[in-house]
Amino acid sequence: MPAFVTHDLGELQPGVIVEVTPEQPGNVLLVDPHNLKLYRSGRHGRAIGGPATANVPVRLIVPQKGSWFVIVDRGGMRGKIRAAVRTLDPATVDADITDTVASRLSAQELLKR
Repeated sequence: MPAFVTHDLGELQPGVIVEVTPEQPGNVLLVDPHNLKLYRSGRHGRAIGGPATANVPVRLIVPQKGSWFVIVDRGGMRGKIRAAVRTLDPATVDADITDTVASRLSAQELLKR
């Protein structure tokens, strides 16, 4: 299991944008508490996000009301894991929605990286 860090975002409303800027290449994932537990144990689960490039912001849309976490990992590479994480009100974001990542990946797909 690769090393990873988590960021507890607390309770979020649907449509909120989570912006994550990793300092190193790897994976950026948005998960609920259940899927965080699955990820930690290496079992199948669901996540929003995927591969990320160093110093390039990734935007993820919260799909439903609830508690949310961001997972940042190095995709199997060694080294420190650091990322800036913030939430954005969609009404204040001046960007085309096509710039926002909202793909869903299974934990099995993520663990292959």
